[in-house]
Amino acid sequence: MKHFILAVIIAALFMSGCCGRTEKCDADKSRVIVRINDYDLTLNDFQEEARFMLPDKLAASDAVKAKEDALDKLITKKILLQEAQRESFDKDQKFMKEIERYWEQALLKLLINKKIDDFSKKLPADLSVEDRQKMLQDELTKWVSGLRASAKVRIYRENLK
Repeated sequence: MKHFILAVIIAALFMSGCCGRTEKCDADKSRVIVRINDYDLTLNDFQEEARFMLPDKLAASDAVKAKEDALDKLITKKILLQEAQRESFDKDQKFMKEIERYWEQALLKLLINKKIDDFSKKLPADLSVEDRQKMLQDELTKWVSGLRASAKVRIYRENLK
């Protein structure tokens, strides 16, 4: 079951650039800026990727060159990803384990950040940075302890030997 869930997540990641037959996707397809083998890179896809690749360079004086450089890097990235898929790295057990680790870390990061935000809203505004950090750490520790206390955990020590 665990591998099935991972396969679904991986498929969703790889298919995220593909569209079904919806109005938005049809409109998006008309804004294809480059075709790489059978993959259409749309303006929206490019803009999303470019924000991560060069957030401050797009506002630079030579934004056109920055965009061209970003497009060139993105084309290379997509070609390499296609080659990795062609060589079936996306089905490799090591890859699946790596995706699982990333997925877990991303979920943990989102959860912890949300809890920090929730706890921060309840703290007085006039606290020093050190006091705020200490109180947040204490709240997180209590919260995790509460989760552990309410979880059904059974340890099979004989299997650890």
